Amino acid sequence: MRVIRECDGMRICLVDDDKSQLEYLYALLQNWSLKLDIQVFVSIYQSAEEMLFECGNSFPFDLVILDIQMDKMNGIQLSKRIREVDTHIMIIFLSGIADYVYEGYEVQAYRYLLKPLKEEKLFEILEYMKKTIEKKEKYILYKKYGETEKIMYDQIMYLESQGNNVVIH
Repeated sequence: MRVIRECDGMRICLVDDDKSQLEYLYALLQNWSLKLDIQVFVSIYQSAEEMLFECGNSFPFDLVILDIQMDKMNGIQLSKRIREVDTHIMIIFLSGIADYVYEGYEVQAYRYLLKPLKEEKLFEILEYMKKTIEKKEKYILYKKYGETEKIMYDQIMYLESQGNNVVIH
């Protein structure tokens, strides 16, 4: 196991099959990050399957912004998979239609936003997330068998040094 870093910045995941939408969201996140001098780490995926392939059963993010209408697995299905593993991640749905708004409640989504996304709406959410993270329990990210995993500080009983390795109990 290799500890990647203690998480003091924001880790945000974008999942959308529309490349121009991903570029727009990324630019907004960068603008907000620079404006407030906040470290933001952004992971971008063009499908739910790509995210699941990369992340496995570990979702090391504070916020996931999901498009609902994607080719094979839609955003609602992906959010249900995320919730099976992690109930702490803030999920926001982004869609061109309001048809799935009530399904967002099933996975405790924070917001359901309609496209085109307005900068002030996203910044409002990021401000809320920033305040939430400041109050939130701290965690570390580590690599285990090639996959990034997240462990909360309150889940750690003690650390044990074994040569060049650290064992977390």
